[in-house]
Amino acid sequence: MNGLHLIGDLTGCRCDPQLLLDGERFRAKCVEMVEAAGLTTVGVSFHQFEGSGYTGCVVLAESHLAIHTWPERQGLTLDVYVCNYSADNSGKARKLFDSIVEYFQPTEIARQEVDRGEHLLMEPLNASTGFHIKATKQLGEWQTRFQKLQIYETPHYGKIFRLDGFNMTSEKEEFVYHENLIHPALTAHLAPKKVLIIGGGDGGSSEEALKHPSVEQVTMVEIDGDVIEVAKTHFHAVHQGVFDNPKLRVLVDDGMKFVRETQEKFDLIALDLNDPMGPAEALYSTEFFQQLRQTLAPGGALVLHIGSPVARPERVAQLAQRLNAVFRIVRPYTMYIPLYGSLWAMAVCSDKLDPKAFTADEIDRRIEQRKLQELRFYNGETHEGVFALPNYVRDLVIPARLKQPARGRRLAWSTAIFALATGLSRILGLVREIVAAYYFGVAGKINAFTVAFQVPNLVRSLVADAALSSAFVPVFSELLERGDRKRAWRVASSLFWLMLLGFNLTFGPLMVPLLLAVPFGPLLAWKRGDLYPVAQRLFAAFALAILASIMVYVFIDRASVVAALGVGLAAWLMLGAGTDLVLKSGLPHVSLRTAWARLTGLPRSVFGTALAHAGLGVTVLGSGRIFRPCRGSSRSRMISGRSRLTT
Repeated sequence: MNGLHLIGDLTGCRCDPQLLLDGERFRAKCVEMVEAAGLTTVGVSFHQFEGSGYTGCVVLAESHLAIHTWPERQGLTLDVYVCNYSADNSGKARKLFDSIVEYFQPTEIARQEVDRGEHLLMEPLNASTGFHIKATKQLGEWQTRFQKLQIYETPHYGKIFRLDGFNMTSEKEEFVYHENLIHPALTAHLAPKKVLIIGGGDGGSSEEALKHPSVEQVTMVEIDGDVIEVAKTHFHAVHQGVFDNPKLRVLVDDGMKFVRETQEKFDLIALDLNDPMGPAEALYSTEFFQQLRQTLAPGGALVLHIGSPVARPERVAQLAQRLNAVFRIVRPYTMYIPLYGSLWAMAVCSDKLDPKAFTADEIDRRIEQRKLQELRFYNGETHEGVFALPNYVRDLVIPARLKQPARGRRLAWSTAIFALATGLSRILGLVREIVAAYYFGVAGKINAFTVAFQVPNLVRSLVADAALSSAFVPVFSELLERGDRKRAWRVASSLFWLMLLGFNLTFGPLMVPLLLAVPFGPLLAWKRGDLYPVAQRLFAAFALAILASIMVYVFIDRASVVAALGVGLAAWLMLGAGTDLVLKSGLPHVSLRTAWARLTGLPRSVFGTALAHAGLGVTVLGSGRIFRPCRGSSRSRMISGRSRLTT
């Protein structure tokens, strides 16, 4: 029945204290107030407590009024309810309530208005805060072996599914929870095939997982079969008919028992569960997390929700601590979930997979390649966005071992001292060479190895090592310790690009004439001179170094071995070029072109010309790949990478 219920607790009343003691006096006044508000009195009953206050009830044609006073507390409770069946009496009820409040003159009023006739679904977030949702009607309520199920029709969310008095999912906003639970981890995985979902009886998470074409099977382990049956009947908008998909295997079983007994390995395990309270608490224990880790395939990941960092920060911190004790990489992420009324946190946990290392462009490309359809929340930008944590969330989820502000400074000092010691050792080594040459009577031109290797190495030790070790090593080490391997190698690649830039500026005068000479080499007389093989090797080394840097920067997850070989070959060519520069020393040296001629039987000039042309093509193509603008962004990939490193 529709109606308005007004409830009030009045304290600190400043009226005449006798008004809280004399029931008969207020009885007459109360009837007068009822008539003044336009309501109809049917009956009145008051009871006076000896030496204390009174309690009274006025029966109205529209419903009732009830009052109880506590003179010793200078307060009273007030209850006014009117039915709005034949007419809207809400205004009259509020007028009566306000008249009584004015009569007793309280200093504080705790007032509540409840619209009767509509279901008010209360959702507590903690002991002191929460929210409510209005429902027009209840569609069903069941008590299963494990929990109480309720379904309500609401104007805002459509059908709502509640378990034990808490909102679980709804028709109109389920995508916020289910897409964020599944896609950040599953999209980051190169080729997921087997997925395990513990819980998730509504089918929403299974439906999202099967959008990925490489997934061959999703195993849902739901302990309460009634949840599945209710979802099949009432929540097709959530599961989209996934229970008819042959790739879905549904097991009505205990999830902990299944994990303990199974021999299968899964690329993704998703815990789609209630909050860690009561029987579900064991599913969030360190012991169960360790069992889940053993059930993951190589490169697999666990994903779960860990609660609200706003309403339950202690729970989020505790679960993050447990997960960090088990997994090498733990990536918490947050999003606002409307049905839960708060910012919510989830986490991807793995020993190898790091979803935070992927850029928005990389995620968008995978979405396009996999033809993921009907994504209402998830895309490349939201993937990056959910992993961008506010500081107060970082403070909850970052392991204590990474919360040492002085640690980075100590590491920087130690590496700087190490670099200085390394430089001094190089100086002593060069002095040793000179002294040895003097005492053993070595005369003539300086040793080719000393000029080609020791002198540049000395300069590197004094300048490059100190800067590199003190600036690069702490950052690189910190990223590796956090498990952010891909970003660490991108830092290294960015530094490598700076070194290549300096190299290019230094040898630019040699590169420009070489570029002009490569197509018309036979027509230029200088090609037959001693400078050409040197410049040719420098250019080839530069091109191979660019190729290696491209691979490290863009394809580190697939071509790190090839990149390492490229860098090694580039270093070999540079050493050969340095040796050529001191060729006049007359000492034996390694000639790459001679080795080429002996191995292939082809003229030595063929190797240099072919390598120079290949190097030119690689340089052009590689530069175009690195500096190609990112899709949907005016920034280059390098700039985008640099900005991400600062977050």
